[in-house]
Amino acid sequence: MKIGILTFHCAHNYGAVLQAYALQSYLLGKNYDVHIVDYRPNYLTSQYDIASWRYRLSKNPVQSVKNIYSKVKHRAEQRARYERFVDFSREFRLSPISQLANFDAYVIGSDQVWSTIICKGFDNLYWGNFPHKINAKIISYAASIGRSQWNRSELLQATELLNNFHHISVREESAVGVIGSLTNKPVYQVLDPTLLVGKDAFAKVATTPAPFKGKAYILTYEVSHMPQLHNFARRLAQKTGLQVYNLEAFPTYKPLEHPLRTAGPGDFIGMIKNAAFVITNSFHGTCFSILFNKRFYTLGFGNNTDLRSRSVLTALNLGEKLIRGDENITDYAEPDWESVGNRLQTLRAASVLYLDNALDS
Repeated sequence: MKIGILTFHCAHNYGAVLQAYALQSYLLGKNYDVHIVDYRPNYLTSQYDIASWRYRLSKNPVQSVKNIYSKVKHRAEQRARYERFVDFSREFRLSPISQLANFDAYVIGSDQVWSTIICKGFDNLYWGNFPHKINAKIISYAASIGRSQWNRSELLQATELLNNFHHISVREESAVGVIGSLTNKPVYQVLDPTLLVGKDAFAKVATTPAPFKGKAYILTYEVSHMPQLHNFARRLAQKTGLQVYNLEAFPTYKPLEHPLRTAGPGDFIGMIKNAAFVITNSFHGTCFSILFNKRFYTLGFGNNTDLRSRSVLTALNLGEKLIRGDENITDYAEPDWESVGNRLQTLRAASVLYLDNALDS
């Protein structure tokens, strides 16, 4: 069977490319002829284009000048990071968008492919609305809507588009109710691909920058800048005597103490794998901390952004790891990783059952 994956593989975001790599790895392990469809919508690629000035401009002229100055000042770092993502993309088995109609099955997801905010509405390709073989299967795997609800217009449009799918699964528990209310088909909650495949799947691509080998440190990783996250990490550093290093999903060039602005996806894995502690506000930062059994905390935003992390933490009985930055944490003990592992294995088995059955039916 020839399978096409449709997901956010082209975003220069650690979680996006690694979940795509994970899903590809799982399906290759099942001996499918699998390819990632090389669909590169402008709303994803333009914000990572190092030649573009669009995302440096602001309605505030002063802020625009600051952004432009930052872009010029950090151009070498931007280029280095960009090239590392390009290098990692060579791990993908890509199929040109012109071959979209030539697959026997399509797996759409994971990541926020159903987010009307990120996708600027409903992207037809991520909703199975494109020319394909008559008997081709269209399956969603761990698709995320990124919110707890849609407005009436969105609900009506999603109701129609869901008819394109033969099998439906989502990533967050909250999305089960939203999507389930719009279709008569069963809607399953499944694991993100990174948790589906497990840590061994990333051994081939994980790298650790030489200065960090054999060194104990605290790693912060944030999807957007959060001062309280850094305050929390500093307090932890004072208690432990460890140095803090900082990773960002999209470098802000704010004055962080030890920023890692040129890290590629392999470095992201290696830095989490070898950290003594991980402090994050990211869903995939949370997932990889769990995979590698790290002592970690996930700082919440207090809005819908927390739905993703809360969902997986609750499922693994790690809800206490989602905290506010101002909480006085005094117990930095290891989680009960044996219990977490047992729960993860149960969820993994259910996710495998869904995906295998969807492809075999």
